[in-house]
Amino acid sequence: MTAFYGVGVEFFSKKVLPIDDAIKECLDRLVIVSDVPVEGLLAFPEDLTKEGLRSVVCIPLKIKDTSIGVLRLYFDHVRDFAHGDQMLIEILADFSAIAIENARLFNHIKRDFQDLSRDVWRWYDWGEKPPKI
Repeated sequence: MTAFYGVGVEFFSKKVLPIDDAIKECLDRLVIVSDVPVEGLLAFPEDLTKEGLRSVVCIPLKIKDTSIGVLRLYFDHVRDFAHGDQMLIEILADFSAIAIENARLFNHIKRDFQDLSRDVWRWYDWGEKPPKI
């Protein structure tokens, strides 16, 4: 799933985004690319430059030491990130991972409730469909 704001649609419209070196590293730890054209770690550096993006921060979204995704932040200027900035980005990633996991758990519980309601109605022969609650 991809969500973005402030970048052209064509930037994320590629059919296959290769797993570049930064993403491989990002699955384990915070990766900061301060100057995209100079460091050359990311796939499609010409597209990044065309969009006016200069710095990228990539951090894993983890739940219980398991990566469930990657959060990437793009900046339009070369930037060095202080320790406080890095901590803020890590907190943002942690909250994002928790929100994703909570949504997944909510959908799981909702499905289980619907299945259980349907089964109870069938077991007691009250009909095929339980009432809408």
